[in-house]
Amino acid sequence: MTSHHLILGTLTDFITGRTIEDNHDERYRQKIARLLVEKKGYSKTDIEKNLEIFLENKENKFKITVDYTIYIDKKPVMIVKYGPGSIVSRHMSAIACARLIDEHEIPVCVITNGEDADTIDTQSGKTISKGLDKIPSPAELKKIPVKRKLDSKIRDKAKKILFAFEVDGRCPCDDSICIKNHGE
Repeated sequence: MTSHHLILGTLTDFITGRTIEDNHDERYRQKIARLLVEKKGYSKTDIEKNLEIFLENKENKFKITVDYTIYIDKKPVMIVKYGPGSIVSRHMSAIACARLIDEHEIPVCVITNGEDADTIDTQSGKTISKGLDKIPSPAELKKIPVKRKLDSKIRDKAKKILFAFEVDGRCPCDDSICIKNHGE
């Protein structure tokens, strides 16, 4: 994968066991994966890494990646989005992702920079808790009911938000988002 990150070699992904590029962001992602499994009690088999959401406009098709999608009883119940720097600026993007992965709204999204985290109720957009140690455990997530089934109006708004935050606002040197030019 071409990236604007400083490549430090390779490492073994904690969730998948695959050899991947080692960079500063990936080190934080691995820290988050270990926290989910070793401290929060999730099974590796209930965590999907790098779930892809596709968006397109007239010229291009875009791929947005959700770092971790957590499943309980084979239903997605929480996403974890990592990004360096300010986490509050990533709330809207994470909520939009949680509204586009499944036909039902994923109830909880976590936004983290690897040092801190905000856990958000997707439907209300309100912060439930702050801190990596406050990310919900499987037992806590089981108590949260499945959220509303989303209509096309809400999903279309989520796509616009995701496009604005993840595509338009991307770093100009990040070539990992645009995956296909319709003209090619």
